[in-house]
Amino acid sequence: MRVRGVLQFAIVVIQLSSLTAFGQQSRFKALAFYSETTEGDHVQFAHDAVKFLTDHAATEHFAFDATTRWEDLNDERLKDCQLVIWLNESPTDPGQRRAFERYIERGGAWLGFHAAGYNDKDTNWPWFVEFLGGSVFRANSWPPLPARVKIDDRMHPVTAGLPPDFESPANEWYQWTPSPRLNSDVRVLATFDPSNYPIGFKDILTSGDLPVVWTNTKYKMLYMNMGHGDKIFTSPTQNQLIDNAVNWLGTGAAQTEMPEANGIRVSSNGITLNPQTGKFYAVNTRQDTVTVLDADGRFVTRVQVGREPGSIAVNPDTNRVYVANSGSDSVTVIDGTTDRAIANVKVGALPYTVAVNRTANRVYVSRTFSDLTVIIDGKTNAVHSLKVGAGDAVAAVSVNYQMYLIGYENPQATLIEGANDEISKIEAGDHPWAIAFNPGTKKVYIVNSGSANVAVIDTESHA
Repeated sequence: MRVRGVLQFAIVVIQLSSLTAFGQQSRFKALAFYSETTEGDHVQFAHDAVKFLTDHAATEHFAFDATTRWEDLNDERLKDCQLVIWLNESPTDPGQRRAFERYIERGGAWLGFHAAGYNDKDTNWPWFVEFLGGSVFRANSWPPLPARVKIDDRMHPVTAGLPPDFESPANEWYQWTPSPRLNSDVRVLATFDPSNYPIGFKDILTSGDLPVVWTNTKYKMLYMNMGHGDKIFTSPTQNQLIDNAVNWLGTGAAQTEMPEANGIRVSSNGITLNPQTGKFYAVNTRQDTVTVLDADGRFVTRVQVGREPGSIAVNPDTNRVYVANSGSDSVTVIDGTTDRAIANVKVGALPYTVAVNRTANRVYVSRTFSDLTVIIDGKTNAVHSLKVGAGDAVAAVSVNYQMYLIGYENPQATLIEGANDEISKIEAGDHPWAIAFNPGTKKVYIVNSGSANVAVIDTESHA
């Protein structure tokens, strides 16, 4: 009888233990999809991610499974899942896409890494583009490099407990157009720090807004830019970010109140002073506006310009302000007397740097991923283009009738004569990144980030 009683007690303990374990594991169920036949570095990330998620499922008591069978992306397999994760790819089969749409629209949650969000003109899935926040892949950096990431929103559960910024391990970084930040439904949680630019050696990202982690608040979803190679899980801070994301999505993805915008997107290319009037002009990339302040820093007005304004320049002699709008392929002209937009000049895709030559009354606009410099006549706003051979021009200064441009991939400075558009080259250095002119000495100074030196150019002899 005693043995029988001991056995009965043991059975009860085992049953209770099983029930407890089952209850703990059923906090939520997550199912990850990945491919073994895609890019090698993406497969390596998927293997590491499966191990990371398997380990965390065991200690944090949620059910986790992973599969390479994309045909399992169907109503029957998804009906009991609280979270679907795409590690390195997205479905191309129309039936699988429709099943995923139904899953999301009935309240399912999704976490996508890196290549899982890739889409372009050939993807042909408009629903997914809208789901991501309306953004399409624009460019990438190469090779994979670590980068500083800033936390935009420290009030969100996914970023809880993280420092204000951290170094994200080596990754191939994707940039999007338009920036998902411009979608009023999108909440950006982390952003690529502009101090990382330029990043890459073969494929170089030189500027622009680059959200790294965001959620479209219309859905239970989160996208993470990370996901290339075998270094992704080497940062404890980033691992905490991923773990927070899985738990937030798996347990319902309840949104918290959206914080006020901060000043993270302010850059030196986005503010200018008119020395004749004393007024400051600063772009607001997210709101598509330019803020005007008086000489004492008091707010004057806000001017609506084009989409994603990024750089600004002024001609004090004509009292005209020029704003390059990377999202609408244009330059907005502002009258400095009335502080109103008086013209919108089309200049072509992705205008980046804008600079004014006061002597010639010309505006020079460089375009990302283009070897063209667009020249605007300050009197008529007429436009013509020059193939200058500078690559992606990242900065420019004017000296009398001349304009000096530098491009990160070009070891030479490009000199444009304002009177006749004649082009000449002057040796600068490896990966030039910044340029300035001293009118007192009549010298141009170029900072070469690749060779860690400064090139000094005599503007009279061009030596």
